[in-house]
Amino acid sequence: MSEQYCYCLDNDHLIINIKTGYDVDKVFIIYGDPYEAGIMGGNERWSGKREEICFKKRLKDHIWWTTTLVPRYKRCKYYFEIQSGDECMYFFEDGFYTEEEMNQEGKTLSYFIMPWMNSADVCRTPAWVNDTVWYQIFPERFCNGDHSIDPEGVMEWQTGEVGFHDYYGGDIRGIRDKIPYLKELGITGIYLNPIFEAHSNHKYNTRDYRKVDPHFGTNEDLRALVDEAHALGIAVVMDIVHSHSVDNEAEGLGLFDGKETLYFYDGWQGHHPAWGSRCFDYGKDETKYFLLSNCKYWMEEYHIDGFRFDGVTSMLYWDHGLEKAFVGYDNYFNQGVDDNAIAYLALANVLIHEMNPDAFTIAEDVSGMAGLAAPLAMGGVGFDFRMSMGVADNWIKWIKELSDDHWSMGEMWWQLTNKRADEKTISYAECH
Repeated sequence: MSEQYCYCLDNDHLIINIKTGYDVDKVFIIYGDPYEAGIMGGNERWSGKREEICFKKRLKDHIWWTTTLVPRYKRCKYYFEIQSGDECMYFFEDGFYTEEEMNQEGKTLSYFIMPWMNSADVCRTPAWVNDTVWYQIFPERFCNGDHSIDPEGVMEWQTGEVGFHDYYGGDIRGIRDKIPYLKELGITGIYLNPIFEAHSNHKYNTRDYRKVDPHFGTNEDLRALVDEAHALGIAVVMDIVHSHSVDNEAEGLGLFDGKETLYFYDGWQGHHPAWGSRCFDYGKDETKYFLLSNCKYWMEEYHIDGFRFDGVTSMLYWDHGLEKAFVGYDNYFNQGVDDNAIAYLALANVLIHEMNPDAFTIAEDVSGMAGLAAPLAMGGVGFDFRMSMGVADNWIKWIKELSDDHWSMGEMWWQLTNKRADEKTISYAECH
């Protein structure tokens, strides 16, 4: 079985799952310590404790059964009893057996085994995150607190449809002015969309990675925002855009040393076909040093509590995941994956969590890349959470296209739960 069927919830609790067809009425698990019948391989007959698995979810194509065990010695051996009408089968790692087949003299059975519940295999997130009430802020559209730094053509605040290229003058001063209000709402965490200097209202096309956009304020304004939020018990997490860089040689990193390839891939790999921007070469030392120092800068100088890494899907694949349906594991392990990007993201997580073990990292990934939000010790990339963009997309779809009496509870349940059980997921309630 893969990790999602059996994994450590914490140091003491073991989650075991099994999925069956709709025709199954009951599932029992027979479990115990692997060495209860001895360790010398004699004639001892191992028999475990039999318990019914009561918790089940009826999903689109199958029933998902799950149970939580507390193995006394942090190891577990188990198999399943599956009942369907009058029929009863026993499920082992090497397949199904009848009771007669299972009890044949001299029969060697291949039990499922969790050999050791290693604490390094536990998917951990900072404890404070679990109780945090988040408020997402798109800085340009939140509050205009300093009209003296407004960009040209600032529009009056309004309700109704907002244009992609509209400017309303939101800035850091406006966010600071509203911190007491956010505190009154019960907010304990602010998530900021990009604040870096860029020639757009959304700021995702970064041109200066160490500078707050002048229309938002100064770096010192950001420092004051974080200090004031922290004083009220509010954490501050922000977007960091290491997936691409503005394609602007006069202002961005292009031709920084006279060549196009100091930080970026050469040829077609160095240009994003959909975004019109430059793509980092994560295999180059210069690129890794630059981007890792950028993470360190915002944490060390401004005490940022964590990052949402934007556009991770675009980083992971040479085709950037464009117009692609990720329907199987063969999509994740082939020549189309940029191994350099995976290595960089793992290094970034090592650095961030070494600087602050309570720091919080999120990967914006729509592909479902296996292991992205799994611990490094398990061979994962080390993110605390994967951001599930599909949930927010579905909210928009349902609201726009369907009246609420036509919303499918089954589809809603599926969209909220069709995630790997051993990787933590976070999503927007409402997306910018």
